[in-house]
Amino acid sequence: DTAKIKNLLNSVLVQRIINSPLVFREEQFSAKLNPSLVFDEYEDVDTDAEIIVQGAVDVAFEENGKLVIVDYKTDRVKDISKLAILYKKQLELYRLAMEQSTEMTVSECIICSVHLGEYIIL
Repeated sequence: DTAKIKNLLNSVLVQRIINSPLVFREEQFSAKLNPSLVFDEYEDVDTDAEIIVQGAVDVAFEENGKLVIVDYKTDRVKDISKLAILYKKQLELYRLAMEQSTEMTVSECIICSVHLGEYIIL
């Protein structure tokens, strides 16, 4: 839907990305994380073990000396809050990994719904 894409491209979010002094696109990362941060079933397990998490963020950009992570979703949902529920854990892992790999603090994680043409800040 070209109207939705145009709406998204004219959004405040895209303007924030354009105005950023540093933009990461499809930035790959790997991070060492405690299993309790990755798997819910290990949340009460006390261990010094670490697992390696690898992935890529769609977009991350610098704003006021901190990072903002944007994750684009194409899921066909009727309400963007559904995406927030489905992907909150994923974005939390992205935050931890990007903070570890870039040594910058992440101030926001944003899910952007291509289908709905809107976004939500987590």
